[in-house]
Amino acid sequence: GEVPASIGSLTELTYLSLRHNSLSGELPSSLESLTLLKYLDLARQQSSSSNGISGPLPAFRNNSLLTTILLDENAFSGSFPDNFLQGVDPLARLEISVGENAITGTLPISLSRFSNVSIDIRDNMIQNISLSLCSLGWNDAKSSSLCDFVACPAGSFNGFGRATETIPCETCPDPSDAQHVGSTSCGEDLEREILEDLFLLLSGQRWKRAAGWGTQEPICP
Repeated sequence: GEVPASIGSLTELTYLSLRHNSLSGELPSSLESLTLLKYLDLARQQSSSSNGISGPLPAFRNNSLLTTILLDENAFSGSFPDNFLQGVDPLARLEISVGENAITGTLPISLSRFSNVSIDIRDNMIQNISLSLCSLGWNDAKSSSLCDFVACPAGSFNGFGRATETIPCETCPDPSDAQHVGSTSCGEDLEREILEDLFLLLSGQRWKRAAGWGTQEPICP
């Protein structure tokens, strides 16, 4: 099914989670009527019966309190709107997760007004990231102004689609296997991708023996 347009009548709504419900279709424009909405989770709609929510990313320009947007594992396409989250306080802490969609283009320069941002754009079709967004400390980067902490450059990868303080992006043996920023693998490697998903799901970065995960090291010694 689809998210109904009538949802816009719930004007007192502050928290909306419809994760993992095999939803499809495009998001209704009436979502922008939810001016008190702070948290939106429509992630993981892809299933055997649905490709997920499709269409362009909304700008959420009237949702001035919206600081958590979880839309990963859907079928959103097109580029980020230039006025994405234009009404949100620049001092707000943002969490934006749009990994595993079909988003193209670049991240809008307008997002540079935010410095406290956790963003996941892994496994889309985004071509590049403006350097002006790479020195803002996004994703809690403490020691680097490299864009790697936002997304691994084209031709490289790791299991998060971006560098962390302990796991860098690695160059693919054949750079053409990772043509967009934010790749989590080099070409098709289903078994490795399954293990990497398990690593992320179980907060593997906190494991005592996390060395090698998210890299191109052999799975078996």
